[in-house]
Amino acid sequence: RSGWASGRAGPPVGGPRRASRARLDPGGRASRSRLGQAGAVRFLIDGMNVIGARPDGWWRDRRRAQEVLVSQLVRWAATGQADQVTVVFDGAAPDQPPVVDTGPGTDQPPVAADAEPRVQVCYAPGGPGAADDVVACLVAADGDPATLTVVTSDADLGRRVVASGATVEGAGRFRARLR
Repeated sequence: RSGWASGRAGPPVGGPRRASRARLDPGGRASRSRLGQAGAVRFLIDGMNVIGARPDGWWRDRRRAQEVLVSQLVRWAATGQADQVTVVFDGAAPDQPPVVDTGPGTDQPPVAADAEPRVQVCYAPGGPGAADDVVACLVAADGDPATLTVVTSDADLGRRVVASGATVEGAGRFRARLR
């Protein structure tokens, strides 16, 4: 597959919907998405950077680490602390969307990641750094980048998105929000 793919979802009460797909156009610009909504509290997350901020053995099962992060993001977004969360992972989109654990103490069964409308999961095939390029393109294409917080500890990506008008929050600090 080329370009990048995303999965979207509705609240964890319904069944999963088919993930939508989007691509970078030939000029390298990202297709427009909900990232352009004005006044929203919006986070754009460098997924593997956030996962890698905690050496908990994630490298033994990269897919599971992605599922855990997406589960944490879904639970966090459901608390109302964010109107929109977009996480971008390096690598090709899996055949099935990540499975989201709705958390301990809930009577909801695990659901597909595309069952939460505030969380969008994107994949950036193309090798190391592909997600950084997608994140930078999304910020550059956004109609109101000043309302975006990009979560990364990658200094180069941070410089790129700040130059486009977004703010940056470090991966470790953001992980503390998810606890």
